[in-house]
Amino acid sequence: MKKYSYLIVIFLLFFNTIAKADDISDLQIEGMSIGDSALDYFTKEVIIKNKRDFYNSKKYSTSSIESDKFSKYETVQISYRSSDKLFKILDISGISFMNYNECMKDINNISLEFDQMFANTSKEKLDTYKNNDDPSGKSKVSDIYWYFDNNDVIVLACFYVDAKWASESNFKSEFRVSIGTDEFNKFLIEESK
Repeated sequence: MKKYSYLIVIFLLFFNTIAKADDISDLQIEGMSIGDSALDYFTKEVIIKNKRDFYNSKKYSTSSIESDKFSKYETVQISYRSSDKLFKILDISGISFMNYNECMKDINNISLEFDQMFANTSKEKLDTYKNNDDPSGKSKVSDIYWYFDNNDVIVLACFYVDAKWASESNFKSEFRVSIGTDEFNKFLIEESK
């Protein structure tokens, strides 16, 4: 019950921003929006130090940052063009580590709110599939997408990380909310692996 209440508080705060959103750049995670320079929030050293090697293509980069300054999430991931010296944010995710089953209860409840708030978007229903990063095939991802007219996207997701893979990889089961541009989403689908 405590975790559920925690996520509801997170989303009430998130909703206050969303209720006024006309497009995806109006949405915020930990005060950051699509199109902002990450340098407005972090030093270049912090961004580079926390850069993760997630993709085969080097066209885009993602930094996974933890900070005591975050009030709603344990980790924030920001994605940007690797060549961009301003680190303009093209995708941002707020991450909280939690049990997969609890996460699924939460995203089912939160998705009802998102359906109302994003009534003019195109929604993909909840989908669950294997997490291809886990060689055992035992880990999974469950997610729901809302697409804006310009194909920018909001995603709610739960990641289940199998215990063996967790001990080998240092990944954990998590809840994630992401806001992303069509540009970066296409990269993830077409070029990142």
